[in-house]
Amino acid sequence: MGKLAKLVGGIKARLRRRKMLTAAAAESSSSSSCYDKMEKTNSMKVEITSRRAQKLIAKNLAIVDAMVAGSNSNNSSKAKKRAFFP
Repeated sequence: MGKLAKLVGGIKARLRRRKMLTAAAAESSSSSSCYDKMEKTNSMKVEITSRRAQKLIAKNLAIVDAMVAGSNSNNSSKAKKRAFFP
């Protein structure tokens, strides 16, 4: 029975230490995060989507411009294959 008591005592000590560490971490994180997380509104979501679309269009236009510039030169047969961004 001595070994069992020692094992249980060790487990209890580990649990106490873990509980103290998590409590200390919770106190430090709660003081630093005093703001509530704000959910995105529909207008914010539309704004994000339109910005992503504008970036995608700009990338595709740059690729097309490079392809057109490459086809006007003499090395049009050696032009690199480029894919559009989905």
